[in-house]
Amino acid sequence: MFTHASKIDKCAKIFRDRQLATPLKPSWPREPSANENSSSAAKAPLLPKMPTTLDMGLRLLLQTSSYTADLNCDPWDLAVERGELLKLGVTISDMRWLVCKGWVEVGRELTLPGDPNRSFRRCKGLSIPRRACFILTASGREIVDEYLAQPAATVRTVNSDVQQERSIVPPQQSISQVTSLDASLVPDVLPIWDADRHELSLNGEIVKCFKLPSQNQEAVLMAFHEEGWPARIDDPLPPVAEVDPKRRLQDTIKSLNRCQKSRCIRFSGDGTGEGVLWRVQR
Repeated sequence: MFTHASKIDKCAKIFRDRQLATPLKPSWPREPSANENSSSAAKAPLLPKMPTTLDMGLRLLLQTSSYTADLNCDPWDLAVERGELLKLGVTISDMRWLVCKGWVEVGRELTLPGDPNRSFRRCKGLSIPRRACFILTASGREIVDEYLAQPAATVRTVNSDVQQERSIVPPQQSISQVTSLDASLVPDVLPIWDADRHELSLNGEIVKCFKLPSQNQEAVLMAFHEEGWPARIDDPLPPVAEVDPKRRLQDTIKSLNRCQKSRCIRFSGDGTGEGVLWRVQR
């Protein structure tokens, strides 16, 4: 027979043994292990590396995309001009990098004075002409939105050591275009297109002067002038319903070669029906 006191002592001993067998849990949060740190870091999505020169340009592109969504209009109606991005520190190399990543689309603006709406022709490859304009793609908007929302200290960036290229290759031409064209096609002396006088000249000698409006011919000459007279440009003529663009461009090239006062410039097609070449005739 156990007495009441002995029963209490026995229960106390059992309770004490159970307490010693059960490890105590700290009231403060424990430090995560190295494995847990690595697994959580792996789960967190890492933003792609961004050149620091892109920040202001990306903000402009994102803001423009927001305006487009607010107005429910075509993204190209508010496309950002190349010159605006250059002013914000975005280099030509940065622009080509964004194109290669698939975050922006590039179009050459074909809008003429008096046109009610803006018109564009999509640029091929890595060509960034002087009249190039940019819009964010769907994936580009998602990436840029996430990138700009991150604190500056946590964003993975790269210092852009590449300055805007200063070489003999005009920036509006891709490397493939330059290497595929004979270097002699780009002479030291370039033509001059005077839009006010409607005159095309070379080395001080008038090549062609328009007495009557010639919209298509002048549009081609203006495109060459704005792009710094590269060896080749894309068809700058805006699309017109029920008009074959290749036939129209071919007719325009033939007209450019007619009625020249001094036959020292020869225009020709590039063989695709989508581009114009020029060269000096000796």
